[in-house]
Amino acid sequence: MTHRLTRQAKKKPAGRPAFFLIRGGKIQGVSDSSARFFPCQRGLARPRHAARMCPAFPPLNLERIMSPRTSTPAQCGRSRVADAVRQRGQSPYNLWLLRPPLDTQDIIVNSDPKMELFYFLEGDPSLEHIDYHPLRHPPATAPTQGRKRTRSGPEHFADVISAGVSGRAFWGGASRAQPKLLAPSDRYVTLADLDAHRMRIDNWRRIIPAIRRIRVFPTVAIERELVQQVGTSASLPVSAALSALDRHPPAMVLGVIGLLLRQRKLRADVERRPWSLHTQLFMDVRP
Repeated sequence: MTHRLTRQAKKKPAGRPAFFLIRGGKIQGVSDSSARFFPCQRGLARPRHAARMCPAFPPLNLERIMSPRTSTPAQCGRSRVADAVRQRGQSPYNLWLLRPPLDTQDIIVNSDPKMELFYFLEGDPSLEHIDYHPLRHPPATAPTQGRKRTRSGPEHFADVISAGVSGRAFWGGASRAQPKLLAPSDRYVTLADLDAHRMRIDNWRRIIPAIRRIRVFPTVAIERELVQQVGTSASLPVSAALSALDRHPPAMVLGVIGLLLRQRKLRADVERRPWSLHTQLFMDVRP
């Protein structure tokens, strides 16, 4: 008798495959192949006969649970951005989304040095206008079939206007040799130029966010008052400007200061000193 019971105990009862429903890292229930759901109590699956003591649950759609994972809308959006960068012949694995302070559209660059180049150009006091349309439109030439297109020579980064003369800004990377085909009004920027203007880049990384915070507010009156305050003295520190316009929020005044700097209506000593309350403001005197 004992031997028979032992043999029966070794038999494994035939069961159906089970599917576990997991939420928040804990097992919430178990379902068999007949799509019947058995809830769990304190993370443990209850026996099958306990389902009679629980309210009825709707059957699970096992085909939907076991179906392959589909892309989310965010993943589809990132894929479209990566495809647009590939059309330029560039790598899509280190992307920066940047918004010029005077524009309403973003631009995408694919490296840290190009991100710094953006702040380098925005902070250049000699540039009156900067247009990043080369970064918003793919090149007109189609890629060669079966081969990956690569860019040769400097990259056309933006169109600029300096002293009323139109030109182009090119990114040369680590190459210091300037191409011979560039016009006299063109700008050729390399890693050495970025290293030489590290203070400008760091300062404008803080100035541009201040500008963006006020773009939805009317600022004409504050701009007029601020220009009048700076024009009455040879130079005016930022702290004095905040005190003179204390009836306005400080963030609004700082944003207007950055806006006037970007519009080249004011100048500041941000080329050699950090952006702070001690930054000196003065009028932009152009010939």
